[in-house]
Amino acid sequence: MINFCLTNNPTLVNSIWPNKLNLHNGVWLYYDSGVEIVDLPKHRIVFCGILWQGKVEDFVDTVKQNGIFYAIVINKESGEIKVINDFSDSFFLNYYVSGKDFVVTNQITAYSSKFEINQQWVNWSKRGVNLMDAPPEPHPDLTSPDGNHMKENVTPLKGVQYLGPGKVLNLRKSSIDTYFSYNNDIGTLFSEKPRHDYKSALDTAKRIIRENCERIKEKFGTQVVHFCSTGVDSLTLQSHLNDVPMYGFYSESFNPYHESTELFKQLYSDNNGTLHRFYSSSILEIINQHIDKLQKTINYRPAHLMFMHMIDRYKLNDRVIIQGNAGDHTFCHDRHYVLRYAVHQWNIRDAEQIWDKCLPHYGFGGPPGPIGTYSKESRIDEMNKYISNPCKDFATSMMQLRYFKRLPSLTGQYMPNQLMIDPYADLRLIELLPTSDVATQEASILDAQLQKDIISDKFKPYLNSYVAGTNWFYDQGLNNASFRRKTINAIVKNLQASFK
Repeated sequence: MINFCLTNNPTLVNSIWPNKLNLHNGVWLYYDSGVEIVDLPKHRIVFCGILWQGKVEDFVDTVKQNGIFYAIVINKESGEIKVINDFSDSFFLNYYVSGKDFVVTNQITAYSSKFEINQQWVNWSKRGVNLMDAPPEPHPDLTSPDGNHMKENVTPLKGVQYLGPGKVLNLRKSSIDTYFSYNNDIGTLFSEKPRHDYKSALDTAKRIIRENCERIKEKFGTQVVHFCSTGVDSLTLQSHLNDVPMYGFYSESFNPYHESTELFKQLYSDNNGTLHRFYSSSILEIINQHIDKLQKTINYRPAHLMFMHMIDRYKLNDRVIIQGNAGDHTFCHDRHYVLRYAVHQWNIRDAEQIWDKCLPHYGFGGPPGPIGTYSKESRIDEMNKYISNPCKDFATSMMQLRYFKRLPSLTGQYMPNQLMIDPYADLRLIELLPTSDVATQEASILDAQLQKDIISDKFKPYLNSYVAGTNWFYDQGLNNASFRRKTINAIVKNLQASFK
């Protein structure tokens, strides 16, 4: 549905593709059914994804567009070719350039046997070093909370590199330009005079989310389904997707993390959705069943494999999947943002005081759960670590999180060949909180109030009391060193299989 490969030397790629097209002077495009080709008098544009504003033809005038996409613009007269990556690197683009030869693709398994496995990547990745995407550009004020492990642009294949978010690869010049970066385009907005009070921010958010949901339905029609939970991000979207089929899953293991299984059951029973129950005893078996499908350079989590199981179980392989995973980073309502707000806006430097003051708020995550990431001990340690080495100011602290978490854990095209769309991945929404007044920022960070006020009366009864659920996938031995080694081995195995 979504994969492509662009090259001027077909011997560098494998030939297992449903479609093949000579785009211009020996430049070949291999592509799947969901890739669009727009033929204009002076340009040809290859596109996949969705734009929240404008139309595909607008790439001729400017590379900076707002949406979830990749695009290739070919100038028929000059032969210039530009490959444009969206601001989130949603499709995980990678490339190879050597002399006059090039390959650009979103599918790391597209390369031929002329390439070799990069054992350095394999070894470092198994040790926990994050080499799954392009390293952030160095910035003196934006160091990683855990140390920057992404210092080199290294992929599983020798000679192949990641393009990175907000980048444009000019194949004629063999150059890469940046059209968007969080620190330059978003971070500076915190220091400007606020453009929005609460009402203005609410009206803006409501309009954009409604328009984005309508765009998705207009473009993809009956292909669309929504993976929906009882969290604020999902229910905000479901309020505008009432006619879209709804799928979800739960496990009794959700309950200790404040994601009520009873709310799940009620939501799906009342609204004719399809709800799947995972039994804790079978989770590892299901994960192992789907490991062999991994074909992307993604920092996979156990939840990715469970979603793959859902897609197979309910025959959703030809559907366009809506997920609202970027909401907590767009509206900044998780415990990492709450901590930074307490340190920099309330000037609290004591972890126990922060715990007591933030505990009632939605974004902090609720009372302590079992051992692991939701326990009080773990969260206090997390707070003390930041307090001992805080950012220089609030704006920098917010950008630190966005800088190193460009993609929330479940955002992006993690399925082998299926389009995933997140309506929160919109530049206008990402700019909203930094350009709002302090009272609006606090309401969103602490209590997700902007989104709560967008949820329709129909879906408000199903809302969790706190940010919840996903930490289950980091505890109970699911997301551990063994799981990581299995994912790396699976990616390498599929690369080697593609060489044959």
